[in-house]
Amino acid sequence: MTYFKSKNIWFWAFIILLIVNISAISTMFYVIHNFHIHEEMEMMTPDNLPENINKNRNSQLQIKLGLSKKEMHEFHDLRMEHVDKMKDNKDEIRTLRLQLFEEISAEKQNKNKIDSIKTQLLKTHSTMIDESISFYNKLIAGRTPKQIERINSVYKRMMMRDGNPERMNNRINRRR
Repeated sequence: MTYFKSKNIWFWAFIILLIVNISAISTMFYVIHNFHIHEEMEMMTPDNLPENINKNRNSQLQIKLGLSKKEMHEFHDLRMEHVDKMKDNKDEIRTLRLQLFEEISAEKQNKNKIDSIKTQLLKTHSTMIDESISFYNKLIAGRTPKQIERINSVYKRMMMRDGNPERMNNRINRRR
């Protein structure tokens, strides 16, 4: 019993307990703070974003492309029209892919129906490409060569974003 009465042991036990408590409390604050940040980010949708976020994005794009406010409004209207058309096409592609899967996973596959769905998928993809080309042509109509060069730079990055093999490999490697 005289061993535990030593002041040295009690002092170090107090220090260790203090360090454990401080680290536990700081961990709790960190987790709580990060949880609320992620919760707020998940709740943000394009409809409830603060106005200044969209203004900053638009003004950055406006500066990058060298567009006036009027041109920026035209660009925004063109883009919204394009997004709506592309959304319809993407929805149709999802539906066709589901139909194709259901047909190929059936006990007895109907080759004619599979070919028909494949043809519809190709037509829808073709429609999406035509829409992208039309959007691009409308976007560069009446622009200066310098603006067209800047639009090309931004548009190329946007179009290649999903199809870049290096990015796809990086995503796959990160999941491993």
